[in-house]
Amino acid sequence: MGALFCDASDFYFAPGSPAIPHEEIEELTQRNPIYAGWQQPQWRHHCGHGCAFLGAATSYLLKKKRGKIEPKVRDILKPKDEARFQQLYNSIDADTEFLIWIFRCRVCGDLLPHVDFP
Repeated sequence: MGALFCDASDFYFAPGSPAIPHEEIEELTQRNPIYAGWQQPQWRHHCGHGCAFLGAATSYLLKKKRGKIEPKVRDILKPKDEARFQQLYNSIDADTEFLIWIFRCRVCGDLLPHVDFP
C-alpha cells in the first residue's frame, strides 16, 4: 500500500478541466498501473474526470480517427515542416519508437493523445 503508479499532479492541476474528485484521483494513481514510455507518463483528464487508457495508437486508429487525433497531435508538436509532420504521423504504429498513447474521456468520448518519443 502507499505506492503510486502515476503522478497525482496530473489530476490536481488539470488545466481547463473542473476539479477531479479526490477519491477518483486516489483510484487512478494507486490502483491503475501506468504505461512505460520514453518521457514522463501523463494521464489525460477531460470533463472533470480521469480518462480511460486505450494504449498505444496503431496506424489504423490514427488513420480512422485522423480528424479527431491529428489536430491534437499537431497542437502538441507544433510542427514547422508540414511534409515531415505528415511523414511522421503516417509512420507511427504501436511498435515504433515514436508513440502516441490514446486516452478516451469517460464522459464525452473524446480521444486525447499523449505524444511520447525518445
